[in-house]
Amino acid sequence: MHRPLFAVLLLAAAPGQAAPRLTATLDHVSAPELARRLEAFYGLPVTFDAPRAGRTAVPPASRATFDFQEATLGQVIGEVERAFHVQAIGTGGAIRFLEADASSARLSLDLERVTVTLWQVRQTESRRKLVGAGNTEVDRSLQLTFVIRPRDGEPEAIQGITGTTILDARGGRSDAAAEMTKPTWIEPIPARPDERVVQVEFPAPRGGISGSMVVEGQVLLHHSARTYRATFTGPDAMTEPRQAGPVRIAARTSIGAEPRAIQFVFSWPATSHIDLGSRSGIYCFVRKEDGSVMPVVLSAAESVLNGDGGGSARVTATLPPGETQAGTLVWDVTVYDQQQQRVPFRFSHVVLPQAVSVTQPIPARPK
Repeated sequence: MHRPLFAVLLLAAAPGQAAPRLTATLDHVSAPELARRLEAFYGLPVTFDAPRAGRTAVPPASRATFDFQEATLGQVIGEVERAFHVQAIGTGGAIRFLEADASSARLSLDLERVTVTLWQVRQTESRRKLVGAGNTEVDRSLQLTFVIRPRDGEPEAIQGITGTTILDARGGRSDAAAEMTKPTWIEPIPARPDERVVQVEFPAPRGGISGSMVVEGQVLLHHSARTYRATFTGPDAMTEPRQAGPVRIAARTSIGAEPRAIQFVFSWPATSHIDLGSRSGIYCFVRKEDGSVMPVVLSAAESVLNGDGGGSARVTATLPPGETQAGTLVWDVTVYDQQQQRVPFRFSHVVLPQAVSVTQPIPARPK
């Protein structure tokens, strides 16, 4: 028996995608060499950007040795930052290492499994009054921007923030407009590649909030998340199924007259869960013989939940122009535990108004 589960129209490579664990020993590598190795592994552009005026770039002669053993993306990023005295941000589907630059301290909490930073508080107020009318209409709103980083874990486990409440000294209270707010991608916010940004909107209580406030909420996490990799090398390999952890991936023939469009069938047991519709649940790229990588556009026709609790889906991978089934096709699939965990947080003294400009220099991350 098959029951419809969900339909996915488009799966595009995007920031926040799945990231497998890296096992590799890199001896005495320079920053450009390291960038090429990481780019080939993650399937993303990796750059060490030029410094700002009056600053010093990573010297070309600088080299470092890395011994990665089942390292998460966050662990890899942290080691690179320490070795070359840089800091990383994820932007536009790429990883950029910038010159480390200290800035004003943010409000951060080190909690179980995650670090939560209150990055920005934005308070708005507008007034309207009709000519000749006696009352003035006042609209107030409050927006909080959080940056969440897993502590030596998988960022894909972060589902969002729920149950957020603000309370000021006068007893003014407001609950978040949405029951749960999911991570989003905000280009001006310089989050690390292993961080997630969540913006929570509040309708301000009557009379507004002034002075300082208490902010409470919960980070909603999957109990566990792990990204697995499967590779198909050359057209002959397409005939043999591959395993990405508990997920089986089998290739079918090309779709219609388009040789670049290949259909794949995913299947997984009842003990696992994958989210083909999310930005971070699945990612695919082509690794060419010269080490360069190209993202693959994905689309899914249908997914079903089997009678035994497992699931299956058909996904079409359209290779980049000029590519055929030759080369290495790499799939990264994140498998979630169905159970959830809630990690409470509380910022006890947030001063208002406090509008932190995102145009300020990117602050150094805790080491």
